[in-house]
Amino acid sequence: MKRFIPYEILAATLMMLGAVLLVWVYYPNINPTQYRIDSHQESAPMSRYIFGTPVSLLILLGAWHFNRKARKLKTDEKDGEHEQKRTA
Repeated sequence: MKRFIPYEILAATLMMLGAVLLVWVYYPNINPTQYRIDSHQESAPMSRYIFGTPVSLLILLGAWHFNRKARKLKTDEKDGEHEQKRTA
């Protein structure tokens, strides 16, 4: 039974969300000229970095946790299959 698949899906989704959020937070630093053209502002507000960075890092930490849990379930499942084949 593949119990690890929901955790892999959740981890992949959180990884993509966290990466997009992190790029959005640091977009003014990655491409400052385009940011000024798009927003007509000189610089990004500081609150964008103060709140955006921890939120995106927490999302990435959650993705890491669920990925680790999925890998553990996958290895436990494979070990269980090997044990069943040995006893049969």
